[in-house]
Amino acid sequence: MLRFTKESITPSRAGQLLAATQAAGFLQRSVSKAYVTRYAAAMQRGLWDVDTGDTIKLGKKQGKEIVLDGQHRLSAIVAANAPIDLWVVRHVDVECFRHFDQGRARDVTDILTVSGWPDAKVHSNAGRMLWKEDTTGSPFIKPDDDESLGAGDIASYITENYRPALTDFYTPRAALFRKISKAKLGGTSPMVYLFFRLAQVDAQRCDDVLHYLADYATLSAPHRAWVAGVERAGKLRLEILGPSGRNTMGTNKDLGDGLVRVWRAAWDVEASGQRVTSKVIEREVKRMQDDEPNGWSTLGLPA
Repeated sequence: MLRFTKESITPSRAGQLLAATQAAGFLQRSVSKAYVTRYAAAMQRGLWDVDTGDTIKLGKKQGKEIVLDGQHRLSAIVAANAPIDLWVVRHVDVECFRHFDQGRARDVTDILTVSGWPDAKVHSNAGRMLWKEDTTGSPFIKPDDDESLGAGDIASYITENYRPALTDFYTPRAALFRKISKAKLGGTSPMVYLFFRLAQVDAQRCDDVLHYLADYATLSAPHRAWVAGVERAGKLRLEILGPSGRNTMGTNKDLGDGLVRVWRAAWDVEASGQRVTSKVIEREVKRMQDDEPNGWSTLGLPA
């Protein structure tokens, strides 16, 4: 019969369980150092939620109590060098191991949907870029393992720092972003991230640009930089996707990131007052990439 208890697992106890499992010859999947580092950092920051219902599952092999599920959490306790309360279930049949972790992990979009965010996919992807920039200085750089967060903590970060500001920005402009995406000038979420940031610098200028990009074929550009940006965006699509214009593995992200840099470059070039061509936009994009994250972190956002 299964037995459930809530226990304070010390680093010493965690190490003993892991060692006993290895000694018994029970082979699990390889330990991911990245997951251990992330979990340990969350435990040290007090972000580890012990009452989610997740358990450390223990069984027996060769008369020894072994870990069937929970090696990353136990390894993180050792790495964090701090005791953590965990729910433990004992007497789990070793043969049940093959059925563990078969479901799809919940992502940030799932969590924001349950939390009642409208257009959760747009907000989750834009929010992840905001989190990356806040953490690393650039929306394109993945935080180090000790700064990384799980999906639940990223969702909490977005909610605590950008709700309702992000929804208030996106919702009345949703139709514009859809038209920009349909015109293949940038994916909705990356463009929401960028122009949400730019609106903090100059809201009116931001809206002028969005209206132009949504109808650039019929509207006059607010500045030559945005005409050059449209030209550069077309060339970038051709460079990355080729004449077929079809996305292949990896190209979607490359194009998405590239277009965000193009529009950020157009914004900076307009402000600089220099003569504008698509080559100037290209040069500014290269400058940002070569000096990242410093090349990106010059928006002059209000403190």
